[in-house]
Amino acid sequence: MPRLSDKAETVLVLEREAGDSSVAAAALRNAQIAVHVCKSLTELAERIGEETNALLIQEEALEIDRLQELLDKLGRQAPWSDIPIIIVTASGASDLASSRVIDIFGPAANVTLLERALRPVALVAAVKVAVRARRRQREVRNLIAERDTILSSIGDAFSALD
Repeated sequence: MPRLSDKAETVLVLEREAGDSSVAAAALRNAQIAVHVCKSLTELAERIGEETNALLIQEEALEIDRLQELLDKLGRQAPWSDIPIIIVTASGASDLASSRVIDIFGPAANVTLLERALRPVALVAAVKVAVRARRRQREVRNLIAERDTILSSIGDAFSALD
C-alpha cells in the first residue's frame, strides 16, 4: 500500500463527515492509490500542490464561506497544471444543481461529477483516469522544460560563434 509523505503523489479527499471518507478512502487505498483525507475545505486548499493528483470532494462538504480559498488556490496553479476535481453529488440531484456545482469552479475547470450511490469500482476507475491525466500533465511540463533547456543551449552555442 502506498505511503503518504509530504511529496507523495496524492488524491486529496474531502467529505462532509469523517465516517463518510472512510469508505471512499478505503476503496482508493485498496486500489493502491495514495490518499490524504482532509478535515476541512481550508486544509484541502492548503495541501494542494504539484504533487496533488486529484481532488475528491463530496458536494455537501463545499463550505460556501471557505470555498473562495479553494478557488483562489486553483486559480494560482502553474500554466501546465489543471488538477482534476471529482465531485460526488447527491443521488437524484437535478441538472440545475449539478450545473451550479460546475459553475462554482468556472468553465475552464477540470471537473467530473459522480452521482451517489456510487459503486467503489466506479469511484476507483474515475480517480485512476484523473491520476493518469495528472501524470500526463507532469510529463508535458517536463518535456517543455527539456525543450527550453535545449533551445537555450542552442542559443548559447550560436552566441559563442559570434
